[in-house]
Amino acid sequence: MTTARATTPANHTTVESLFAVADGQLLHLEHVKDDTFASKVMGDGFAIEPINGNVLSPIDGEITMIAPTQHAIGIKTERGTDVLVHMGIDTVAMNGAPFDLKIAVGDHVKHGDLLADMNIEAIHQADKMATIMVICLELPETATVKIDDELDFDGHGGNYVGQIMY
Repeated sequence: MTTARATTPANHTTVESLFAVADGQLLHLEHVKDDTFASKVMGDGFAIEPINGNVLSPIDGEITMIAPTQHAIGIKTERGTDVLVHMGIDTVAMNGAPFDLKIAVGDHVKHGDLLADMNIEAIHQADKMATIMVICLELPETATVKIDDELDFDGHGGNYVGQIMY
């Protein structure tokens, strides 16, 4: 697992590092095949096209929300940023069937901790996409999300992919 990078741009005072939620291909949100996520209307972030079902925490924080259909998990960072981990595209219709959550609301997680097992095969059989989106919700206007180049990512879950700069 790669560690956070220690550089803070001159016009920002705080940085929170973001880490890959799964083994697979890093995608910038604009390359996600869903207009809501690609347009960043919910917030900025990144996605992983997973090659296995292990879903890892992208950041240190507390689990604050689990969707009733288990397809989405909310994490609040120590700085107070809400981060959404959204497993799959249109998987809400699957009513939780492909997800085996390993966490509960109130749990504290570190980046790289296992959040869930996701049955990618079941998702594909239902004609859904298994893409996992990580969205930084309601960031201050002065905050910036910087994600590494897609081709620079080594494909390993838990490794550094970018940062939130405040």
